[in-house]
Amino acid sequence: MKITLRFGAFALALWIALSGCEKEERLYPPGLTGTITASMGGDYRSALYFDLSMAAFTQVVDHDLWSLSFDLNSSPPVVYLNSSNFMFAKPAGDTAFFSVQDTAGGAPWAYDFPDGDPERTAMGSLSNAEGESNRAVYWLNLGFDEQGNALGIRKFQVLSWTEDSLFFRYARFDGSQVRRGAVGRRPNHRRSEFDLVEHKPRLIEPEQSAWDLLFTQYTDYDLTEEGDTLAYLVRGVLTDPDRLKVARWPGTDWDSIALSAVQNLDYSNAQNAIGYDWKTFSLDQGVYTVQTDWIYIVQSERDGYFKLRFLDYYDAQGVRGHAQFELRGL
Repeated sequence: MKITLRFGAFALALWIALSGCEKEERLYPPGLTGTITASMGGDYRSALYFDLSMAAFTQVVDHDLWSLSFDLNSSPPVVYLNSSNFMFAKPAGDTAFFSVQDTAGGAPWAYDFPDGDPERTAMGSLSNAEGESNRAVYWLNLGFDEQGNALGIRKFQVLSWTEDSLFFRYARFDGSQVRRGAVGRRPNHRRSEFDLVEHKPRLIEPEQSAWDLLFTQYTDYDLTEEGDTLAYLVRGVLTDPDRLKVARWPGTDWDSIALSAVQNLDYSNAQNAIGYDWKTFSLDQGVYTVQTDWIYIVQSERDGYFKLRFLDYYDAQGVRGHAQFELRGL
């Protein structure tokens, strides 16, 4: 399992300068932050968690290390797919786990909507009228790992939950290798993750106080002219809808933005409010172009307001997947 901590030169300099202070204080990006690069990599393998007030990456993890994440702070709990892996789910239409043998027919395959709304997840509500597990069986397409290898099909059933834990079982497509799993509530964390391939819980997200932006690959969609949805993988920025709001302010002069000017903007708490479309792809030239005049104002309930703009999507060697951006506190 690859989980690493990476800190940029700017954050390291701040840490050294302030390491002797007696009182620990949160740091805000000063007027000149320079350029920060979120290196997802040319194969987009890395998911990077970023703390706005520290102007630092607090955790970097390969995106395919987990399958499901569980929000045990919600009642009833909510199950989210790892959309970085292009995962899909569909109800099997039964509660008899061992009777479900075929993915054909029934409801279509679905994905979690990229806005992070718990009402728009592929698996939907887990509870019955009594507030207990409805024991619905789902088929899960685990998607692909970072090398593009298919991770397979599983059937999955939530069995029960308590205030602090959730219990489930899962098996391979043919019904073999039935396993039981459990996740527990993680204090000060948003979710608890589980890997259905390696059969163990994972510690992926940092504490909520340690990250604001997530640079990652995830699943989004477009509508066709016929009204159908076309799902595909994108690379962009997600946030925690419970803690951050974002407003996009295109065409504004970067240097003239003041705190008094941003408080009445139209903010969204969708987790994909920054999203991926700050860059566009040219089919003719085969390259991405960044919308450098799109400015994002991020409102953090903890740290106030920040302005952010993207500057590039390539590193010095011309490799894509390296989102360069500028950040300043207001």
